[in-house]
Amino acid sequence: MDSYSKVKLEHALVKSEPEFVQCFCNERFYKVKVGVNRKSGFEDHIYVHISEKLVDLDKIWVGRFVDVSGDIRTYYNTRDKSVKNRLQVYVFASEITLEDESSRSKDYKNDVIIRGYICREIRMKKIRNGVSLASTMIAVNRDHGKSAYIPLILWGRNAHFVENLGVGSHVKVIGRLQSREFVLRENDNLMEINEVSADNLERAE
Repeated sequence: MDSYSKVKLEHALVKSEPEFVQCFCNERFYKVKVGVNRKSGFEDHIYVHISEKLVDLDKIWVGRFVDVSGDIRTYYNTRDKSVKNRLQVYVFASEITLEDESSRSKDYKNDVIIRGYICREIRMKKIRNGVSLASTMIAVNRDHGKSAYIPLILWGRNAHFVENLGVGSHVKVIGRLQSREFVLRENDNLMEINEVSADNLERAE
């Protein structure tokens, strides 16, 4: 398989009630916002799309912990004018497990593995203490001619390595799915986006 994304979230805290998204082939899909802690204590906010056939949605409530397996999918939001053409990144759940009270001491996990193709020019900059930061995007092909376009950031040695790779390079990435806030210049609205922060990037075999 030349292209895929795999996500594993463990001990993710449900932050919102299930909200209806769409009905496809008589199957209803809902989205739920979850929070996953980093070692630093910062909480990443991630949207998960869940089929009604996967779990009893009445058992998903704010404050409950869940484990989620799935893949990363993306789309451009054109309904809300304040976020027009903003890329929306979410996890499409293939499996979800509801944790009970005995799991409250469980460790958090936010693991992402991507195999895909660099599809945007690599942008480099220096941040605090002179650390190099690279940003780009990876295309992951799906069935029926669809693709996910996943924002990617890399630090230090990984940033310098990807700088020498061109658009179209086939790569494998290991990292985490994180959230980041920023302010829109045009209206000063606070926005939150999702992207993959890479721990390692290498050429795919």
